[in-house]
Amino acid sequence: KREDHWRWIYIDIELLIELIQKGLLLDEIAREFGTSTPTIERRIRDLDQEYGVKNISEARALFGGTEQASIRRGIINKMSHPNYKIVLDECVIEQVKLLKTKKEIREILGIGRVQLMEKLKKMGYNDLDEIRKDFEVFEDFKRQWAKRVSESLTNDINIGDFVKAIQKGFNKEELMEEFDVGEIQLYNKLKEIGYNSLPKARKALGGEKVFKLRFYIKTSRTVLQALIELSKIYHSFTAKELGDILNITEKGGYYHISKKLIPFGLVE
Repeated sequence: KREDHWRWIYIDIELLIELIQKGLLLDEIAREFGTSTPTIERRIRDLDQEYGVKNISEARALFGGTEQASIRRGIINKMSHPNYKIVLDECVIEQVKLLKTKKEIREILGIGRVQLMEKLKKMGYNDLDEIRKDFEVFEDFKRQWAKRVSESLTNDINIGDFVKAIQKGFNKEELMEEFDVGEIQLYNKLKEIGYNSLPKARKALGGEKVFKLRFYIKTSRTVLQALIELSKIYHSFTAKELGDILNITEKGGYYHISKKLIPFGLVE
């Protein structure tokens, strides 16, 4: 969880530098101090005035530990379950600072939407905007996104892909991100396929059930809790439906999640 008064948490700077030199990853350093990874990253940012480093990568370049950290990250990745990839907090933070979109982060880390949302919640954030604001890159991301949208004004959205995305329950922001378009382009495309609003298109094209499923996934603490809530509305979900709808790949933990849900009768 994020600490509201993180600057009051005592972090021994000499020990912090020593752990960086040993190649410990951000997640491991946080455990050593009994705090969160964002807190450690902010403490490293405080070293800027004295040492001229703003993040753990720059700290490793100055103090040493880059090669050791790379080796440790490789070992952890090899330890990942075949059906559930271990994602380090450090890797998520790195992509956020590089101003990557949600879609780009998922592709780079090799995970599905559900695992990314669960990871953010474990780090103490409800969504990517919260972590962007926490690391002071939210405004930079907005500027970059506005530029991308303006450059994509001539982008032609494939109608088939657009309809499939609506059927998968994508909300407005997800559709804009998926097709790299702005709000005006999005609604022009909706009108082109015969609908004057996204909810109407979703209902007509059969994406309403999926949209609710995705909503519960986002607003619940765990996938299991989300599906237990949904079971009050819908009888069950097949394993295939879960995978297709939520884009939970085998690599992203689809079978891992399904196995836990079968005893509850929520997947077949």
